[in-house]
Amino acid sequence: MKLLIKIYDKTLLGMIKKSAEKFIGVSDFISEEMASRYGVEKKKIMTVRTGIYRGNHFENKNLKFAERYGLENKKIILGIGRLTKEKGFQYLIKAFNGISKTFPDTALVIIGPQTSYKTALQRLSRNLGLNRRIIFTGPLDDSQVKGAISSCEVMVIPSEYEPFPLAALEALENGKAVIASTAGGLPEIFTHNFNGLLVRPGDAEDLEEKLGELLSNKKLKASLMKNARKSSKRFSWDKFIEKMERIYEETSAS
Repeated sequence: MKLLIKIYDKTLLGMIKKSAEKFIGVSDFISEEMASRYGVEKKKIMTVRTGIYRGNHFENKNLKFAERYGLENKKIILGIGRLTKEKGFQYLIKAFNGISKTFPDTALVIIGPQTSYKTALQRLSRNLGLNRRIIFTGPLDDSQVKGAISSCEVMVIPSEYEPFPLAALEALENGKAVIASTAGGLPEIFTHNFNGLLVRPGDAEDLEEKLGELLSNKKLKASLMKNARKSSKRFSWDKFIEKMERIYEETSAS
């Protein structure tokens, strides 16, 4: 895989850098990475953050998610993403080990396409005695994912590398309390103690501490949820389209 990436960087990517008039990064983090890692001229790079449709699209979306997995009486801690090492679910599982003892009414649900790293995550869960407290759903359709977000108590994004996840925006739109790492573009979405709690990437102890704080502090949770809905307005699909159309028009006119 590394060899293929090197070949791509030296061939196809080189051709694209010469011929493309504009490069669009979904976050400032990605825009900076294009310049520093791939050598794209900064004057060619523009950041256009991903948007989502606003409105009540979460209402009545598979509200039986908890029932489907037998979690009606549980507080669901939710993780969404590909089961890879970079997504950091191993740290979430380690953090949940302590949380599950302090808060026995919690359950951890991890949604996402399965990779070979799932075996390592399942092994970790078994070694910690959590295999009955953690559910790996595999990939779910859009309606089921929205149902999971609607049903969860808190959503956790523990990534070691993260460009700009759509699931984070969906959590904001649904007014959910979120804990996210400071990796990649996540600090461009979340402000600590305002619309989410931020933790150090790869730090299970920090994550466990923040989870415990959020689960025990109703006032903090309510404040994060209120501000989540407010801040979601910054990431509307209409604004995204407007910016993209402007770029296309400027590029065509040049």
